[in-house]
Amino acid sequence: MSMFDRASPFARARGSSASMRRRVILHSRLGDALQFHRLAGREALSQAYAFDLELLGSSNAIDAKALLGKTATVVMETESGAPRYLAGLVTRFGLSHEDDRQAFYGMRLRPWLWLATRRSDFRIFQDQTVPEIVAAVLGRYGHPMEQKLHRSYRPWTYCVQYHEDDFSFVSRLCEQGIYYHFRHEAQPTSYAWRPQRSTPKPRTRGPQTAMVVGPAGEEIWTDRYGRIKVQFHWDRLGQHNEHSSCWVRVSTSWAGATFGAAALPRIGQEVIVDFLSGDPDHPIVTGRVHNADEMPAWALPSQKQLTGIRSRELGGGRSNHLALDDSSGKVQAQLKSDHQSSSLSLGHVGRIEDTAGRKDDRGQGFELRTDGHGAVRSAKGLLLSTEARANAQGHITDMRETVARLTQGRDLHESLAQVAQQAQAHEAGDQDEVARALKAQNDAIKGSGGRPGQGEFPEFQEPHLTLASPAGIQATTAASTHLVSVEHTALTSGAHTSVATGNSFLVSAKDAVRMVAFNNGIRMAAAAADIDLTALRDSINALAKLDIKMEANRITITAKEEVLVNGGSSYTRWTAGGIESGTLGLWRAHAASHSMVGPKSVPVPSIELKLPNLDLGPYKADYQLFKTDNRPFEGYAYEIHDQQRKLLESGDTSKAGQTRLVNSEMAIGLKGYKSIMRESERVTENWSSVLEARAGQAEARSAPAPGSAPGGEAA
Repeated sequence: MSMFDRASPFARARGSSASMRRRVILHSRLGDALQFHRLAGREALSQAYAFDLELLGSSNAIDAKALLGKTATVVMETESGAPRYLAGLVTRFGLSHEDDRQAFYGMRLRPWLWLATRRSDFRIFQDQTVPEIVAAVLGRYGHPMEQKLHRSYRPWTYCVQYHEDDFSFVSRLCEQGIYYHFRHEAQPTSYAWRPQRSTPKPRTRGPQTAMVVGPAGEEIWTDRYGRIKVQFHWDRLGQHNEHSSCWVRVSTSWAGATFGAAALPRIGQEVIVDFLSGDPDHPIVTGRVHNADEMPAWALPSQKQLTGIRSRELGGGRSNHLALDDSSGKVQAQLKSDHQSSSLSLGHVGRIEDTAGRKDDRGQGFELRTDGHGAVRSAKGLLLSTEARANAQGHITDMRETVARLTQGRDLHESLAQVAQQAQAHEAGDQDEVARALKAQNDAIKGSGGRPGQGEFPEFQEPHLTLASPAGIQATTAASTHLVSVEHTALTSGAHTSVATGNSFLVSAKDAVRMVAFNNGIRMAAAAADIDLTALRDSINALAKLDIKMEANRITITAKEEVLVNGGSSYTRWTAGGIESGTLGLWRAHAASHSMVGPKSVPVPSIELKLPNLDLGPYKADYQLFKTDNRPFEGYAYEIHDQQRKLLESGDTSKAGQTRLVNSEMAIGLKGYKSIMRESERVTENWSSVLEARAGQAEARSAPAPGSAPGGEAA
């Protein structure tokens, strides 16, 4: 088979060959074995020339291996008589045909750049200009190349040679405005010329996988946009580090302006990479896949019922997970952190640990637990209830049963208090404050208003903590229990209230202790030791409609001043001055004998009653507001609130910048702040040190009573 067919340049050039009478010589490895006969070819800017020669030889057995890939030169005489050289690599050579006298051979000459068409590659170039990339690609061929550039070229952040031969890749890059040529004579240099964009850019065929890479010692390598670096499997030159690719964007299920889903691929993970419009210069991560080195979050197929998210601690082995367990009949949702085994489990609660997945069942309902500290905090009120609301029906803080019981308790409390007043066990008004507080509390819990049809419901009007149960409430501790009310404490039970203590039952009241029983009386008994009744300041009064009985081995009545016994208007009065008795009726005395001797008395024992210091309150504090230059805030409006934002005191500061004295029944935290302050007079950052320097002066002025809390805070 001949190398050149009838459509070759020789066939088209035969008509004009006779007119060429210039001398042409061929220089090749074979010397004079081949003689020039004809030449046809084409050369242009930014194109690799090709010259087809027809040669004459005396033998039809010339070995093509002696010429292919070797250099050959055609020397032509020009019109001016000067020689022109056409040199190139022999890329084709073969016997075309022969006649009776000689053999005809065909030869094609191409420049060394043609070798670049025979080599394709996958390569990534980062932060390099087009001239630098061209030099790197063509420099491997070892042939001379000269760059004559007059502009500066911007570096390409990311450029990929994607399954392209070197010639096409270089041609495509040069079509950005750079041309190349082989030395020739052409049009005047005053005309600008740029190569035509004719080299097609390669396109990828679908997605592929790559490995996430980064610098040594890092687990996640990203920039401010959440982009990552990857190592493509076809990249033979990449070093599996942060220089293996450009920053590659990562697709996510949700992305918005400072909101969305975030889960950055980590170094070593395998990701799916696609290319926008098939352009290898524009990769994007569209997904992630598991492999033998990066196994799924939970063991499969045994844990196929688990759906969720499981993360991994950076630099450690712990994890966090959100697991949706779809086991038949045992569905569960669990949010868990391995730190102190903290978790929230909903549904059919079971342990879900590490990659093993679901383990033992632990119950049904929900569990919020941790091996560390825990806190439940609600700024506007909190309801803890075991009142059923099947299938989550009704408003979330619906507590009609709770409010009904609290209302009944308040009514019982108030009615029994009224009866106690009638029995003179309580003074008028003793329970009024408690009753008002209970009513206000119930109203605040119940709430008011609301438009349920529009999703608005009555809510807590104050931040109450409400516990409710249709069965019972139990509280127990291995240590101590402390209940504190800054205001009132009310206990109401429809049946019995029973108190049992392993040691002593101690009751202390600053003002009074009042007890009343309406039906069955009051009984006190001491199984051992005494029963002591003591009035340190006033009297002990015992009143009975019927009898008062006292039985003992011995009854001793001692009075420092007088003992008066009056029965039915007959009386006897004993004092230090004597004994006086009187009656309107019969005086009868029975005795075995009577003895009237001289005077005698028994001294009355001295009883010292020490009154305790009952000044338990109120607690007091005042505040002083001043500027950092020690000038006081005079005449500024202020308010002082407690931790619940309840107003305790308000007014205007004095000339010394002081507030009024704030009183509280108990030591509580106060918050003091100014309500009006000019911008130029706001307290600066060094107020704390200035306040400490003034603390001694403030204490000296306030001269607090015992138990008070002087001083204040600037804010």
